[in-house]
Amino acid sequence: MIGLRTYLALGVAAAALAAGGYVWQRNAVIKAQAAQIAGYERSIAILTRQAEQTALARRVEAARAERYAERAATLNAQIEAILTGDIPDADLDPRIADYINGLRQTD
Repeated sequence: MIGLRTYLALGVAAAALAAGGYVWQRNAVIKAQAAQIAGYERSIAILTRQAEQTALARRVEAARAERYAERAATLNAQIEAILTGDIPDADLDPRIADYINGLRQTD
């Protein structure tokens, strides 16, 4: 006959096996979540770098647009001065000078 001690030993062994399985399953979940967190951290780093690059590109583009606006204003003022006959002593854009010289040759 199987005694009470045998049932007790089998119960303890089954409980230990179940506890080991639970711990193993929890470790697998923790490792999967750690990998997911690492992926999120990489995504955050990449998105942060992209945001920094975008901000830099905006500043560069704003500076370029400002430089071109200043140049356009200067050229417009020079063209206006030419059209009104008040030619400034400032250097003209070579394209404008060529255009004016072309106009003088056709007269």
